[in-house]
Amino acid sequence: MPDNTNLPEKNDWADRNEKPTQWGARIDDASRAEARRTRRGPQIFNIIGAHIIGAFLTFLVMNVLGLVISETVATVIGYAVGIFSFTAVTYIEGWHAGERDVNMMNYGHIPRDKFRGLKCAMIAESVGMLFAVLMMAHGFVVLSQRAQGLDPLMQTGISTVIPIVYHTFYMPFLFVLQKLEDVSPLFCLLPVVIAPAIYHVAYTFGMKHFSILARLVYKKPEQEKK
Repeated sequence: MPDNTNLPEKNDWADRNEKPTQWGARIDDASRAEARRTRRGPQIFNIIGAHIIGAFLTFLVMNVLGLVISETVATVIGYAVGIFSFTAVTYIEGWHAGERDVNMMNYGHIPRDKFRGLKCAMIAESVGMLFAVLMMAHGFVVLSQRAQGLDPLMQTGISTVIPIVYHTFYMPFLFVLQKLEDVSPLFCLLPVVIAPAIYHVAYTFGMKHFSILARLVYKKPEQEKK
């Protein structure tokens, strides 16, 4: 009879059509990673982060440049940097989210929804919407106090904290907002649509794998030969 004592032992899991414990752990890790990618939370926090970055850079540039150049020029540069950074961060995050989500949609991991990015942006902007509504109400109270002939120093509206929070959140657009607020408090709602609009366009381009930067730097073969 043949001696089987020197033959390699069979893995019990192979006979039972099971996988090693390590494989199960890897599958669990992959499932958790996939679950993180399908959540809307990261996109929402990225949009809020764009507001924070834009406000911080606007404030920083204004105050740093104000030490070496005129305050007016520093203010203009600060607003320009803030708007650019806010727009760039929002667009880049939206584009990458759209590119990632469309692959998840194609594999059936998440429902196909071309407005998924817009919905995330609107949820994120609900924070700004709250500030805008409070600011609008504050503005109407101030107008009422002004109409009653109350001294400007006593026109506190609802709370002096509301304009500070609202203007800080939308600081890159402050130079326009302050002028529009004098026309009508309803204009306080205007900046709420900016982030969702940018994010939706970027998300749509990401889903289509359309890159504006690539189109700008791309050269046709005929142009390269010239």
